[in-house]
Amino acid sequence: MDRSFQQDRRLLLSGQTRMEELAEGYLQAIRERNGEINAIVHVDEERVRRRAREIQMNVDRGHAGPLAGAVVAVKDV
Repeated sequence: MDRSFQQDRRLLLSGQTRMEELAEGYLQAIRERNGEINAIVHVDEERVRRRAREIQMNVDRGHAGPLAGAVVAVKDV
């Protein structure tokens, strides 16, 4: 995924994409790239999909929070 948060958010809020599509794209990128960089130990894909649906429902209702469309990963060191 080579878009910025602002680009993803603009696509999401304009209806040109849905949060579920964004989430699937990022999950696919993790699956494709993580093997070589080993940056992520665990991804709860079902939770990601569930949250994407919840966020999309809020977007559809006109209640998108300021971080709707943001993708976050937590890495400990």
